Formats: sequence, C-alpha cells, structure tokens
Amino acid sequence: MTHLETIGAWVASGAAAPEDVRRAARAQVIDMAAAVHATVRSGIGRVVLDGIAALGSTGKATSLADGARVGAVDAAMANAAMSM
Repeated sequence: MTHLETIGAWVASGAAAPEDVRRAARAQVIDMAAAVHATVRSGIGRVVLDGIAALGSTGKATSLADGARVGAVDAAMANAAMSM
C-alpha cells in the first residue's frame, strides 16, 4: 500500500486525529490565514487577485483573500499564491 493509500484509508475510517496532529493542523491553518492577510495588502497580492478575476470563473469555492466566489481550481490557485 502506498503512503497516499494509507492516508486515504485512515481518513475514510473516520478515526479521530491525535491531539498533537490537531494542534499542528490548527497552527498551519492560522499560519496560512496570516500569510493571506499579509499578502493581500501587497502589490503582488493585487496582481494575483486581478489575474484570478480576469479568468472570469464562477463557482462555489472561496478566495480567502477577498471572499470572491470562484471555481475550485481558481480558488486553490489564489489561496496557494496568497499564502506563500
């Protein structure tokens, strides 16, 4: 079984993550949100958001930087770029 299959089986089992894993995940989410918050105020942040807007996608996913509802791929691209 590959690592991905092992993780997938664990997720599918519904087992609770250990506390240290939950703590690390919370820290990672907070870190990403802080990075998005900082990047949205920079020049490159505006370039990223303008580029995503120019794609013109619509969907149910959210760009964390500006709250725009866009397609899942575009939200993933914006969120990843803004959290670097």
